[in-house]
Amino acid sequence: MTEKPGADKYFSRIVRVFVSILVLIVIYAWHAASDESQKAEQKKLDLDNYDPKERCIELGGDYNDGTCYGHFQYFWKDGFVPFAETRFGACKDVKITTDGNSARFEGICGNKGLKVIIDADHGAKTCAEKCPKCTKNTLTAEGDCFHDSNEEAREDICLNNYAGTKYDYGVCFVDIQTPIDITKAQSIFDNKFGRCSTYGVTAPDHNGYVTWRGSCGIPSINMNIKFKVKNEETAGEIKAKETGQPVQEERNMTIYDFTVKDRKGNDVPMANFKGKVLLIVNTATGCGFTPQYEGLEKLWEKYHDKGLEILDFPCDQFGHQAPGTDDEIHQFCQMKFNTGFENFKKIEVNGENAEPLYKYLKSKKSFAGFTGEKADFMAGFIAKQDPDYKNNAEIKWNFTKFLVNREGEVLERFESTVEPAEIADKIKGLL
Repeated sequence: MTEKPGADKYFSRIVRVFVSILVLIVIYAWHAASDESQKAEQKKLDLDNYDPKERCIELGGDYNDGTCYGHFQYFWKDGFVPFAETRFGACKDVKITTDGNSARFEGICGNKGLKVIIDADHGAKTCAEKCPKCTKNTLTAEGDCFHDSNEEAREDICLNNYAGTKYDYGVCFVDIQTPIDITKAQSIFDNKFGRCSTYGVTAPDHNGYVTWRGSCGIPSINMNIKFKVKNEETAGEIKAKETGQPVQEERNMTIYDFTVKDRKGNDVPMANFKGKVLLIVNTATGCGFTPQYEGLEKLWEKYHDKGLEILDFPCDQFGHQAPGTDDEIHQFCQMKFNTGFENFKKIEVNGENAEPLYKYLKSKKSFAGFTGEKADFMAGFIAKQDPDYKNNAEIKWNFTKFLVNREGEVLERFESTVEPAEIADKIKGLL
């Protein structure tokens, strides 16, 4: 059957209309994108190409001979830098001084070299002190403290289980008067607060009380639970009774006497690493220090052929920041950081279930303090969980690093705040 000529014309018109509409949509989208791009560029130009005097006065400051003076009655010292840089551009030669109450910021900001001085009558407080319910000393780009909306949920979980409980800056303090069998403590806390991970347990005091520290529930809560021990036997003594084997003495052992497991669960004798320089790290994939994986990989690429081995032990004890299976963690590291060193099986580094290798490492090198830019924050953060943290060898957080020489001696311990690049010269010296 032959089609009518009119049908072809009708179909052609529909196609032309459709194509015309499509072209209009594309043109509109292109113009919209261009407008947004121009707005973004204009915003950038506004920050890079402003008149220093006009900008200073516009923001309520006083301008005099190349210097912009600002004054606040209330501010917070860790908000100075983001506040200045989002108004004047990147700052250098920054100096922040306090006298216990007031504070002063001084810096050279922007591409015009504007000197900025900001005084605050009440500026000695940190973001954490300004915002007691904030779980992290976190700032927005504008210098405002970031308040975690999950904080109310954490506080409710904390306060609704035991009488006399206190909640302070992301930490739940619990004082339990009823004696608890220490071997059942974590399961009890699991039922009360949600699944828990143990950071560590102190030795019993003269009244038989211990302090259990860990994190529980979703959203994760840092816990500090004091209770009287019903059964004061150590985990080693209990295991010895159950198995009939003596408690293993670790004092005369070397690092090569231990066996660990790879991510597939296979035994790996530490003796395999004899003659190597080792950097042993407890890691996490969802931590603020996770970008240190990049630095670890650079060390491995540079020094592996000369005898460096990096032993990566994922650990989920600190804020549940290493979720996922061992294979998932391995895939994350390879896809995100292209790591060449192997991930071992996820372990615990503190508490009664701590990996024996880590008990040994802690016995050789105790905590010696935080260093670096984030030292003050970490010290305050850890002190809330463990007021006695300076006086025990427990691992404080993710990415604690132990350096071992070719003879198997544990030479140094580096806390989370030490970047891998800072260890490079020490590794090079051992190789």
